[in-house]
Amino acid sequence: MSLHETSCIFGPYKEINRTNSLVAQVDLAIVTVENDTFWEGAVALAIGVSPRMQQSVDVVGYPMGGDGISITAGIVSRIDWGEYTHSDEKNLVVVSSVPS
Repeated sequence: MSLHETSCIFGPYKEINRTNSLVAQVDLAIVTVENDTFWEGAVALAIGVSPRMQQSVDVVGYPMGGDGISITAGIVSRIDWGEYTHSDEKNLVVVSSVPS
């Protein structure tokens, strides 16, 4: 367990969280926040199937060079198998382009 200062759509928080799962190959951590009030007003997202070519998608993340969350709407323009720069391992890569 560790103390983290978290900034999210609900506001700034300092919470104790526990890492449930860590996948370094794809830069993914699944954590649990121990204070249930953190989740008030949150809506769970369903995890579905992988996107298809030309499907509309919303991409959410923290891109390199920025300090905050980024949300971009786009169209899936490429689905490939490529090397992730932070792990040097090959994984599924989905590229989205901004629709014209």
